[in-house]
Amino acid sequence: MAALLLRLLQMSVLAHWVLTLEDQSDSLPPAAVSGLATASLDGKVKIQWTPNSEDDLAGYEIWSSRTPLSGFSQTAYSEKPAAVLPDQENFNRFFVKVRAVDRAGNFGKFPQAVEAVA
Repeated sequence: MAALLLRLLQMSVLAHWVLTLEDQSDSLPPAAVSGLATASLDGKVKIQWTPNSEDDLAGYEIWSSRTPLSGFSQTAYSEKPAAVLPDQENFNRFFVKVRAVDRAGNFGKFPQAVEAVA
């Protein structure tokens, strides 16, 4: 019985190391998002961009700010290369940027922010 428990423990440790090595094998971030564009709608803004081509892409984080260089916070997440940002006050401008995220948790670089107006 002790031999069986020791073998199970060894298998568990081995499985942990295999999973850890697999997680560490992808340290490359996705490419930066390109082609970011916005379209004004009544009380909302549609954004879209060129889809990334990485096989392990998980999705995209969408960040916004009232200023073009600072104050950004994540406002949405999309698995597709487009999103609608609801609850925007008409005629108020803000700035949007998007970055890609892969399944290993690597983040792509942010491109330059794009102006949006609802």
